[in-house]
Amino acid sequence: SLVLSSLIIPSTVTYIPFGDDIVSFLLEALFMPVRLLYGVIPSRRNASSTSTHLRRASRMSILNQSLTERYIGYVKKPTDMQSAARSSIAFMCSVAFDIISAVTNPSKMKRWIEALSQFRAYLKISGIDAELGEGVTKPLMRGRLFCNLKILNDIQEVDIADRYDRVKECGQEDIEQEITDGTRIMRFATAAYGIDMIRSALDRSAACEVLQCEKKAIAFHTGIAEKDVKLIHVGEGGSMKVLRHFVAIDRESKSIIIALRGTLSISGALIDMQGMSCDFCHGKAHKGMAEMADNLWNVSSEKILKLFEREEFKDYGFTITGHSLGAGVASLLNIKCHVEELVGTRSVKCFVFAPPPVFCLHEDEERSQNITSSIQKAIADCVCYIHDNDCIPFLSVTFIRRLAYVLDAVDNKTQLMWPLQRFKIFWELQDIPQDIIESVKKTRKENLQRSLVEGESPLVAPARIVVWMIKNVDDNTFTGIGCKPETLRDLNIFVNQDMVTDHLPEQYENALDFLCN
Repeated sequence: SLVLSSLIIPSTVTYIPFGDDIVSFLLEALFMPVRLLYGVIPSRRNASSTSTHLRRASRMSILNQSLTERYIGYVKKPTDMQSAARSSIAFMCSVAFDIISAVTNPSKMKRWIEALSQFRAYLKISGIDAELGEGVTKPLMRGRLFCNLKILNDIQEVDIADRYDRVKECGQEDIEQEITDGTRIMRFATAAYGIDMIRSALDRSAACEVLQCEKKAIAFHTGIAEKDVKLIHVGEGGSMKVLRHFVAIDRESKSIIIALRGTLSISGALIDMQGMSCDFCHGKAHKGMAEMADNLWNVSSEKILKLFEREEFKDYGFTITGHSLGAGVASLLNIKCHVEELVGTRSVKCFVFAPPPVFCLHEDEERSQNITSSIQKAIADCVCYIHDNDCIPFLSVTFIRRLAYVLDAVDNKTQLMWPLQRFKIFWELQDIPQDIIESVKKTRKENLQRSLVEGESPLVAPARIVVWMIKNVDDNTFTGIGCKPETLRDLNIFVNQDMVTDHLPEQYENALDFLCN
């Protein structure tokens, strides 16, 4: 048992999330009968009962010590491939645990079914169901969808190569402070995912013992003291009520930070899917994330406010951050803090990484000057970050409808082709016909003029500026540009092979580290 533990566990813990716990449990179960028998069978027939118990205690002590010793050693900084693999495996493990908890928890399963039913009902009422059917479902069932996506990608590569120039407001030299702040705060956003995501984003070796304790792992990755991690809220198996988050003291910036986890479970994905707009702080907001912002504050506000009451934190500000789903909720919580003065007159800052569009003001609503200035102040105190081809900052009802229409335009042409011709175009053995290119361009222009459907609002990321980190694939360097969130409304979802992997937290950390250095 000791030999197998020493050989298997160190390599497993390095590459597989939960690997140390899984392997140690299997070894424990495998050798439990042997251990018990070896401890109770005396070596001499006349051995005393006392010596038998001593031997059994000794054997159990040795095995327990061996399981403890698995923490000795270091986990090295992962390669890019290892980092992506760990993130993917961590996501799959989280989804598996989420499904298990839903199966064993009828109330959670009921919430899942209700959320899916509401989503389906909204698609039908708004007419989006029919739009997705023409652009996505029909070509998928007839085997043309992947070819259509490849064709759209090739057209976009050429047609919108200048999209960065069209939205650029300022250069990297004008957003140096935002890059510096984001480099530090992004670590808190990553840490909100938990130990396994921290492992995938390591930029230096870490003791195994550190990466076995939630508080120690958060403190290590963020560079704060373990005692300054004040609250860790973890929903069992994922939750549709309250996002996983933690609260910590950042003495360097003199602020109390709340970091919110992004999508890492089916429960989180169901919140993302509730993208229809609802009333929120005198504006319109993403329904699922607006409800989550309210729920999160109801759960953790008491402990946060008690921290502010301490004499040592009387001059501290409040910083809100998150990645993906957590970024969307964080930006709405930021607005809520400003409008409702949840932390009084303290300074409130917000740093959001890969947030989907979540908020817009009512254009025809009469608001008091105080409310208007509060919302403007909230937007001014928020900075948004996008990494290269990440698609999540462009996921809203509006952007998805546009993508459906463009894919439908491509499919209307490819359905008339012979399969062999589609095969040649897919593998770039034949050029894309000009009529397809013209059809895509025409549909893009029409998309900008389409009327909104029920539950759709022109949502944006409520931030002062967007820091867009652009990767140069030739030498793996990055360039940062600043742009206004409103200018992103006229863009489209960029179909690209990196549109998902560019969303991973470690990718954001790597890009920010490069730009900061």
